[in-house]
Amino acid sequence: MHASSSVDRALIVTAIPLSEHEIEHVSERIAQKTGSTYVVDVKVDPEVLGGLRIRIGDTLMDLTVRARLDSLRGFLKGRAT
Repeated sequence: MHASSSVDRALIVTAIPLSEHEIEHVSERIAQKTGSTYVVDVKVDPEVLGGLRIRIGDTLMDLTVRARLDSLRGFLKGRAT
């Protein structure tokens, strides 16, 4: 029998392409925070406006400008009522 080896992956979504150095830096930070290393896939999505979104399995870390603006919009709507 062969042991199946599964590779853990992280998806990073940014508004603009990242350099290899930036990808390495983010990968290192993910490893520091989680205690694990991941194969990193990078996707460009201009809708995020800036910052980045990281998905590891079911966990989503949304550090985007879009998320901050949505949060602020929700806060302001709540204050207006």
